[in-house]
Amino acid sequence: MFSSINQSELHQKAMVELNQYVYQNLPIRIIKYLGDRAVLNMLDYQSPVVDLGCGPGYFLTKLPSKRTIGIDWATSMLLEAKKKNSEASLLKADSLNLPFRDNSIPAITALNILEHISPLRDYLKEIKRVLKPEGQLIVQIPTEGFLYRVGRQYLTRPIAERITGKSYSEFLEVEHVNTCRYILEELSKVFRLRKLIGIPFHLPVSELNLLLVGKYKGEL
Repeated sequence: MFSSINQSELHQKAMVELNQYVYQNLPIRIIKYLGDRAVLNMLDYQSPVVDLGCGPGYFLTKLPSKRTIGIDWATSMLLEAKKKNSEASLLKADSLNLPFRDNSIPAITALNILEHISPLRDYLKEIKRVLKPEGQLIVQIPTEGFLYRVGRQYLTRPIAERITGKSYSEFLEVEHVNTCRYILEELSKVFRLRKLIGIPFHLPVSELNLLLVGKYKGEL
């Protein structure tokens, strides 16, 4: 789901199981539904839509299959995505070397992946390289607010520690390297913000929400 710079095979396994758990957990499913609906409402459907860090392909199922390209570095994630999206184009690629021409993609989604990527600035510049100047980048970012921290502590911590055999803090050093504030700061240096909302309380205040959803344009 994130860059090969940070991810080991063990973390791939952990993230596959965590994603499966997340989508079986009703409260998290509700938040993800609200977050994904906000993304879909912001997205102007153009062809193709590239979903970066597509993971096991849950969001791909909500997009027209023949107009969608899913990108991930982890083979295990792409295998899961293929089971759900037989018609979607799925590509294995490193986050810092996207397989597209300059200024060729009209719409890109990056949902819950920017917190995983290092170096983030280089990744955002690579997105900007392939995005059309008038194109749109839709991002979904975990806020690290109070509710988010509680959820991570009690829902994902036991699974991560069991699979990796490491403490949760050690897991997060690899899995969650960028804060919400840092991501927003870096985005503002590369793209032009058009809209930002919070989930579930709509106001774009990180401490009150679990997710932020933003729409950016390729041109500053």
